[in-house]
Amino acid sequence: MLRRACEELADAGGNKTEGKADSSSGFITLEKIKTQVEMLNHGLAVDEKELLDIGETEGNDVNGGGSFDVREDGQGRKSIRFVSGSDRPTPQPVQKAVGYHPGSPVGGR
Repeated sequence: MLRRACEELADAGGNKTEGKADSSSGFITLEKIKTQVEMLNHGLAVDEKELLDIGETEGNDVNGGGSFDVREDGQGRKSIRFVSGSDRPTPQPVQKAVGYHPGSPVGGR
């Protein structure tokens, strides 16, 4: 539900209204996300700590992929954004030079 709430708010321009952390970065305030999740949860209350804990979960093939970035501003307000698996850069493998091994002598004539 957290992912869906983030995506719906981002699609609706939810990160461009007053009270948002930073409209250019895609972060949406925790309060706005909490309200959206509660609407998706048939009006049942949702704990902010639980949302933050879910935000620490890294996505995989089973749970839909992607991940969440959580940040806090200088006044203690938290914001979250969803980053799909295809949007997050993957680390590039280290390129190894042929014939070179760290710690080996440089010239081998």
